[in-house]
Amino acid sequence: FYAHLSALDRDQIVNTIASLEAYEDEVTPERVLPGVTTLLNMLPTLPEKECGMLGFNTQTAVNRVVYRLVRSQKSETFVEGLVQNALPLLETAFAKLTLIQMVGHREGIGDKLVPEEVAKKFERTWRSEFRGLSADALARESKLLYSFLTANQEAEANEPAAVAPADARITWRLLLSARSESYGQAANSYAVTKSTYLAWDDLINICGTEEILRQRIDELRAANFEDCDELLQLADRYLGGWRPKRFGGK
Repeated sequence: FYAHLSALDRDQIVNTIASLEAYEDEVTPERVLPGVTTLLNMLPTLPEKECGMLGFNTQTAVNRVVYRLVRSQKSETFVEGLVQNALPLLETAFAKLTLIQMVGHREGIGDKLVPEEVAKKFERTWRSEFRGLSADALARESKLLYSFLTANQEAEANEPAAVAPADARITWRLLLSARSESYGQAANSYAVTKSTYLAWDDLINICGTEEILRQRIDELRAANFEDCDELLQLADRYLGGWRPKRFGGK
């Protein structure tokens, strides 16, 4: 399955994955594990794009197919075993979190495909593993901010906080995963404008204070990474007090 998808042209691969939704009723049990692990492991390498008539982005398109694979056998026992077998094969903390949340009971996220206590056990284990990740492992995560927020916001009372190390690579990943874009059209104009934002309050939450976040950004600047200038300029705007209008700024 991996070899087949990897051989596709990058302009076709996301649409091809999205088209697999239509074959949910034809999935046999032995195809579920390789399908789920292949798709979730490939996700960070896939091009970001909208696909299909409904305009799903890459992550949504992949998640929809994974979800249909997971639920295809209509059995809690099967899903529990699938998750247990898949987690060691998934290469990133975010891939593991995606699968765990998909089958769990979190409001608005999970579809309750396993018993609630089983879901909580998966979540506790994931948080423990995430807190123990090395700086090298964290620096390879593409959705690092979301993972840190989840680890801390869903932690039980006896669990320590997940702390982001003072490492320029990790700061870079946090900023990248905090960035979002929106598109708009000015009145009396056909021109489409793009605006870029940072989840600034969430970044402060993970770093502890805005001053610590400033220090981390200065360390990132000193590291002189390639393709970092635009993101640093955006961060500097926030450090200077700018906030987008949708958050009450100017």
